[in-house]
Amino acid sequence: MSENHQLPRLLAGERRQIFAALLGVALAGAACAIIAALTVGRLVSDYAGSASQQAGNIGALAGSISILAGSVLSVGITKYLERVLAERLGQSYVHEIRVLLLRAALDGGRAPSLGITIARSTNDLSSIRNWVSQGLVPVIAAVPLVAATVALMWALSWPLGVTVLALMLGLCVILAYLATPALERARELRRLRGNLAARVSDTIRASEGIRAAGGTDREIRNLDRSGSRVMGAAIDRARVAGSLRGFSMTTPLLGSAVIAGLGATGAIDVATISTALMLLGFVSAPVSELGRVVEYRQNFNAARRIIGPAIAPVLAEASEPKVELLENLETTTALAAGDVDDSEGGRVVIRGLRVEGTRVPPLYAEEGERILVNASTQGRIDELFSTLSAPLSPQLSGSDQPVWSLAVDGKEMNGASGKERRRCTGYAASGVPLERGTIARAVRYRRPDMSARRTTEALASVGLLERVRALPDGENTQLRRGGLPLDRSEVALLHVARATLGNPAMLLLKNIDSDLTEAGRDVLREILRDYPAVVIFASTRPGDLLESWRSWNVDAPARVAVTV
Repeated sequence: MSENHQLPRLLAGERRQIFAALLGVALAGAACAIIAALTVGRLVSDYAGSASQQAGNIGALAGSISILAGSVLSVGITKYLERVLAERLGQSYVHEIRVLLLRAALDGGRAPSLGITIARSTNDLSSIRNWVSQGLVPVIAAVPLVAATVALMWALSWPLGVTVLALMLGLCVILAYLATPALERARELRRLRGNLAARVSDTIRASEGIRAAGGTDREIRNLDRSGSRVMGAAIDRARVAGSLRGFSMTTPLLGSAVIAGLGATGAIDVATISTALMLLGFVSAPVSELGRVVEYRQNFNAARRIIGPAIAPVLAEASEPKVELLENLETTTALAAGDVDDSEGGRVVIRGLRVEGTRVPPLYAEEGERILVNASTQGRIDELFSTLSAPLSPQLSGSDQPVWSLAVDGKEMNGASGKERRRCTGYAASGVPLERGTIARAVRYRRPDMSARRTTEALASVGLLERVRALPDGENTQLRRGGLPLDRSEVALLHVARATLGNPAMLLLKNIDSDLTEAGRDVLREILRDYPAVVIFASTRPGDLLESWRSWNVDAPARVAVTV
């Protein structure tokens, strides 16, 4: 199966209007350049005579000079508008892809390395922006100008037109030949940059263990080798890029030499030479940029091969209609917004779920039950909790009917909106850093509709209120680097406060007690003792949290009903 390198449509929404404006500006710029070149030729032809003839035509001379000045000024204005519109087009497109990339990293379940995500969000998106704003747009602007230039030169002198056309076609052939190695060099450089970014990120995160084991010099050597490979790949790409730009800059110079040669032989007159040189002056800049355009295009293709598969699930989810699940589950009315709790309990039904490709037994839990997840590996536990906390879409059978479902308090969660999920489900797991923002925002992150009073109550319920009030900014203290200035146990308790805010009907706790101190476990034990809804948890020491529970063995094969 081939990879999906598809990106969002460039010409969508307001970008269609921007692109149309760019086309208009490009045509206007080409027209102004032609007018300026023809005016120069007319000036040279009409006013190359004696001084008395020039004095007699002083009015016409002033008019021609005014036209020339106006057309040249108009060319400058069109270039200004072209650059601004090009940047708007590129930034709008990159912003959409950046949002999709972040959504894919957050919703995908298995996020890539931090370094790779940063590389995609910087280098690869920069390549896409460069192609749209500095590659595609110059091509749009150059095509009408080059076509008009060749046509006008052909009309002025067919040998001149044929020569310029041959130079342009030859340049296109050379650029097409160099495009393939340019793409190969760009892909190799991106692969090595991604590996280097991932290595740097992983090394920094593991710095404490590296220092303790005396491995600093060893890791520096590894980074040095990775950096050297990136440097070599960048130089290889520069060789191809230099060839592209060299040939592009040579073409206008050859055109000037042809014009000079034809003028020296008398094949064209002085007025034609002036017009041709003026045209070549206007067209030399976009032609010289064609090598850079090809480089931008191939960098874009390399970036698309990386970003396309990363955002493909998000694009597919956005383009496909929501699947209506036919589970005959009772639908309950939506709860009012504000400080109303989500639920005082509720049944949890999980059927047909697969973990690591294996179907697990169904779960039917009544309100107030405590369910301990048992699995042979931590990987199975991680996948189970990841799926239950954010069931993005149903797993479908060959008949396109959902084969697994998650119902919480009578509401089908599979494919439900984020607002519905967060009202019905609370989730806290060990080792999960907190996002940037204030402590109050972190507590209400799952339920931003809750009031400041409920934030204070939630902090008090986990024993953090006095600790937070002792901070200089209290609940408005900014969290950084995953949770500082709170320690590991306090971060875990804040996760518990967030998960239990509003009493969701299903509370998921994945080894959260492993991050808690003994005092923190006492707090969690009190919360679980009185919690009104279903609690599904994983723990290596469940006896420290609860006196009784029911086990859910996700390794056991699911029973299959056979109808005779």
